[in-house]
Amino acid sequence: MIYEIDLALKKIKKNHPLILQITNLVTINDCVNVCTSLGASPLVSFCKEEFKEIIGKIDALYLNIGTMDFLMQDAIFEALEFANKFKKPIVLDVVGYHISSVRKNLVDKILNSFKIDILKGNSSELKAILGQDINAIGIDSFERDEDFEDVVLKIAKKYNLVVALTSKIDFVSDGEKVYKIFNGCEKLKSVSGTGCMVGAIITTFAGVGLKNLFCAVAGLLLMGIASEKIKGNFRYELINSIASVNKKDLFFLSKVLQSGIDHKIYAITNGNLKNKSIFKYTKELLASGVKIIQYREKNKNFKQMLYEAYKLKIMCDKFNAIFIINDFLELAKKVNADGIHLGQDDEKLLTAREILGDHKIIGISALNEDEIKLGIKNGANYLGVGPVFKTDTKKDIKGYIDFKILEFIKNLDTQIFFIGGINSKNITKLPGGKNIGYSIISDLLNSKDISKKVEELNSIIKEMNS
Repeated sequence: MIYEIDLALKKIKKNHPLILQITNLVTINDCVNVCTSLGASPLVSFCKEEFKEIIGKIDALYLNIGTMDFLMQDAIFEALEFANKFKKPIVLDVVGYHISSVRKNLVDKILNSFKIDILKGNSSELKAILGQDINAIGIDSFERDEDFEDVVLKIAKKYNLVVALTSKIDFVSDGEKVYKIFNGCEKLKSVSGTGCMVGAIITTFAGVGLKNLFCAVAGLLLMGIASEKIKGNFRYELINSIASVNKKDLFFLSKVLQSGIDHKIYAITNGNLKNKSIFKYTKELLASGVKIIQYREKNKNFKQMLYEAYKLKIMCDKFNAIFIINDFLELAKKVNADGIHLGQDDEKLLTAREILGDHKIIGISALNEDEIKLGIKNGANYLGVGPVFKTDTKKDIKGYIDFKILEFIKNLDTQIFFIGGINSKNITKLPGGKNIGYSIISDLLNSKDISKKVEELNSIIKEMNS
């Protein structure tokens, strides 16, 4: 899913969806600006007399009941009538549902009378919808850090919609699947309106015709990642940070329990294939759902590598996959690869960063704890840790990892890809985790049916992460 978010952001910039907001008076400016920063065209109105004329032209509707009055209620019902008539996606933010009977009655009437696509709220607001006891002061939730999976599942099933619950861990469900999003930081609580902005972002995704479940996950993920990237003044940098989230950020910073499965497999090419070309092999990998490809060729001249890398980069772009070059910095720059993988004896990481820039991915091979720590210190986006098992694909092996470091690795935040002799039979000897993936070569190369092999590996990995 995280790769599709990058495509969705490009679609928003291209299509400029028109988003009608009937929203919180306290946060109108932020909600409008965050939509604009993503490329959407926001429109704010509380004038029910114009809804008949304009709602047929909009792409999505965002309703936020944060600042209540009876005129807003009338406007909401009028907007809902036309939005349902014209089949426009609707996001409802139930701010302060638990505060008063007026808010409760309004939301209950909406849910029972109109089709809502995505319902958003914090843990207290959504627990209150189910009649559960809550811990809140005003619109702020003070629920304990707990698993709200059951809450989002029940509401989604009851009202046949997608539910997005914000808390320390965010939860999204369509009544069947549940996504847990671990991105975000404590500073989000210190700025008024970040929750309203999330609702506006979700609606912006909905405005380009994407699935409701995807929109909710994408909106929460974008806010979470953006908040983690801010180094300066949080309040003033937040919208810029949201607008600057790119494919590298999505790939390496996303912490989504279920959608992360599709980037657990890191495939490496081999040009010495007997029965198929490197292009056919790579296309089969991409078509099977593999989302990161490393081009590693040691025995070809630069001209040949340049030709192959160009074609593979184009292929990866079509599948919205990450394309990494092994070792050759000049090659990575010439084909505009998404990044480079360096060994301990290759081009220094800091030099590569200076040449390629901050927006490119740089991975480092590491054999032991000291090399892992040094890679993290120098700013590696990920670490290829290994070899872990006996492998025939590397002839210059200096040793194998000491399995005693697995516990150390499990506690890291940096993305780790284990490498070396990994296959469907021995992968379970390694730990799972949100930041752990597996670099696989021979088990894919030797497979008669790559699609089935990828499916088998993903199934095993999912079980390891459950």
